[in-house]
Amino acid sequence: MISIYASTQSWGEAARELLSTGPNPRKGDDKGDHPPITPQRIATESEVGGEAYRVYDYIVSHFLASLMKDYKYEQTEIKLSLGGEDFFFSSNREIRKGFTIALPYSNDSNQTQPLPDIKRGEQIDVDDIKLGK
Repeated sequence: MISIYASTQSWGEAARELLSTGPNPRKGDDKGDHPPITPQRIATESEVGGEAYRVYDYIVSHFLASLMKDYKYEQTEIKLSLGGEDFFFSSNREIRKGFTIALPYSNDSNQTQPLPDIKRGEQIDVDDIKLGK
């Protein structure tokens, strides 16, 4: 079923990733209300149209994402004490896109510039301080 999406523009990258790494299904609780909502066949926007296609896109994207590996990132934090005040800086570095390939709007939007390589306890010279937005 996944291979039919591999050549599509909307879900191709996620489907190809799944085909290369294999599925990683999550365990959930069966509430007994209904089976999982999954796509039954591939459809194009011209076949389905409008709002119905947006629902179809949502179902396919979430179906693929539910089989993908977790999003993984590394967070670095720095605490800087200056003039009796503490300042905190953090930076995130993506390690694995995981399910965010299928759900890019779920991606950690906090991708930041890397912090300088500072060792714990190291003292640094501050040449300039600016107040920014």
